[in-house]
Amino acid sequence: MRRRGRKIAVVVATRDAAALALLEASGSDLPLERREALTTGGVYRALEGAQLVVANLEQLVESPDVPRARLESVLAGCGVPVVDGATFAADPHGALAPARCSSGLTEALPSRSVGFTSLAGGVGKTTLALSLARYFGRRTGLPVVVAELSPGPSPLLALTGEGDGHRHLYEVVSQGHRWPIWDGVTLAPMDWETARLLPEDEVAEAWHDLRQAHVLTIFDGPACHPLWSRASRLVDAVFVVSDGRPDALAAAVHLLEREEAYVALLNRGGAVARLSLGATPSARIPDVGRAASHFPTRVGRRLASLVYPGWRG
Repeated sequence: MRRRGRKIAVVVATRDAAALALLEASGSDLPLERREALTTGGVYRALEGAQLVVANLEQLVESPDVPRARLESVLAGCGVPVVDGATFAADPHGALAPARCSSGLTEALPSRSVGFTSLAGGVGKTTLALSLARYFGRRTGLPVVVAELSPGPSPLLALTGEGDGHRHLYEVVSQGHRWPIWDGVTLAPMDWETARLLPEDEVAEAWHDLRQAHVLTIFDGPACHPLWSRASRLVDAVFVVSDGRPDALAAAVHLLEREEAYVALLNRGGAVARLSLGATPSARIPDVGRAASHFPTRVGRRLASLVYPGWRG
């Protein structure tokens, strides 16, 4: 799948020893093209096609043709992420994630786990989760799973049209059955009547195993679900979904105020709904009407850019 010769181009203009060591170590796992620069002119000339700049500008020798102020202006407007050596050393994976995406090397994407939740029903959590999963799987060919927390029968199987005959969480955990597969996406559906019979630790272990086996893991369930606290410990980010209904907006505001780390995601809502949230949503998903039942690419692509900043698909 990887295009021959394609690499993640990183402009390296820092003397930070920790950053340099981590870049060297990252190069053993990722196809990095390191463009070393010691001057402002060197950085400027190395920018074309770069996906990341690791630079301490104060350490650079100022070139006559590229004054420091000009380079700072160019870096501010070039659209390439710029971090200093200390920032890179503190979180190399976070700094490299946008570079992976913008390079087109999707097979180099790091594992991520996200949750779609709400305190109101019918806001589109499951549709969004499936749209993201289907798009990500088709675009990258990488393993993706949607794990469901259902208060009753499985909406996940209902929406995918899989219906009866497929195994739920209880059968997989207690009887060793396989998870169902839908359009290349692993599904981990739940029927609460049987799932409630399982010890929480066994459920958490099954979810942990799913996360280990997939590059993208998506949890879909209401925040009031008895097992949500266990699922939320396994995610990197939680999106609180609301549509434009007053009750859904009020529920989202309540949840966002209670959980400061959660971020808002507005589905099928206009400007009035956005203002009602009282918080800037991470994204606004347009109303795609009946097309939603087909989990359209434009919805999946928009969501992928939230999960992987810098996504290019």
